[in-house]
Amino acid sequence: MSLQFRTSKIEPGIAVVELTGSILLWPEGQIDVINELLEQNERKFVVDLSGVDHMDSSGAELMFECFNAAKKAGGQLRFANPKPRVARLLQVTKLDTVLPVFASIELACESFAAPPKNGEEAG
Repeated sequence: MSLQFRTSKIEPGIAVVELTGSILLWPEGQIDVINELLEQNERKFVVDLSGVDHMDSSGAELMFECFNAAKKAGGQLRFANPKPRVARLLQVTKLDTVLPVFASIELACESFAAPPKNGEEAG
């Protein structure tokens, strides 16, 4: 199964990108939807990983690229709901120390109001 995504807004100013499928042998480059949302002046994102069954190192790199793209554009990106296998990959690669990962979409949204960490800009 290839990677599919769906976007929605759950709060004013917060876009949720729900990923479904697997991120394996992903070609270089970000998920286009993040760039499209940035072009629409969206600046707060939550990437819901609950539908991602498998992710390899290319998927981990993709998550980092999306995070950096949002940050460079003055935005903030959070990750939510990783399944145990995906969470383990983020731990092994130490990306969980760089990327803001939360147990739920609600916690990720609440974090936008918290002081910035992980090198993020306030916003």
